[in-house]
Amino acid sequence: KALACLFIFIYNILLKKYIYNCVLGRKENLDFYEEKILKNKLWKKILCIILSVIIAFGTLITLTVGSSRLQDLLGIQSMLSAYAEEFVDTEGAIALNSDEMLENHNIIDFENNDGSNTVYLFSEPITYVDEDGDIKAKDISVEKQTDKELKSQGYAFTNGQNDYRINFSEASDKGLLIEYEKSSYRIIPQSDFAVIGTENTSYILGELFENFEYKDIYGSGTNLKFYP
Repeated sequence: KALACLFIFIYNILLKKYIYNCVLGRKENLDFYEEKILKNKLWKKILCIILSVIIAFGTLITLTVGSSRLQDLLGIQSMLSAYAEEFVDTEGAIALNSDEMLENHNIIDFENNDGSNTVYLFSEPITYVDEDGDIKAKDISVEKQTDKELKSQGYAFTNGQNDYRINFSEASDKGLLIEYEKSSYRIIPQSDFAVIGTENTSYILGELFENFEYKDIYGSGTNLKFYP
């Protein structure tokens, strides 16, 4: 029995030491991998910072060198309206000939990348200068109202970008509010019927135009249409 107890005692000591070494070894391995991961993360952060600085520097140079060209291209896109885009081709255009267009609102004049100009001549004014001093092409579309004050007054629709504003009310007894510079006036249909106005489209000589319509306002089949 004494020998058996001694053997068990020694076995337990050896087993505990083995387990301790295993745990310690595992811990050392974990510490090694954690340290390695932390080092890798640190290098990745440093690399990301370096790449960010390079990209930011390159972007700054690109914007500085190309800002003039970019502004010219953006000027072309912001000037055009949906109506004007149907007639003009901007391929190869790099800028507007603003001086000529300010003198003559019947033209759209593009400066091209080959040094030439492309000029579109219209029978009536196609451009205007907005409140910010920018040249804009007139639009003849019907759009949802964006002016909160006018919308609260019942004018739910308006015309596209233009030097005059036509605000349409869905209520026929309120009609239209037209604004030009500091002047304004109203057009109110006189009828025994109160109808709801809607945006619509109609063909004139084979061409599709947007309009605002008060349907059956003077009886069945009598539609009053306003074209911006």
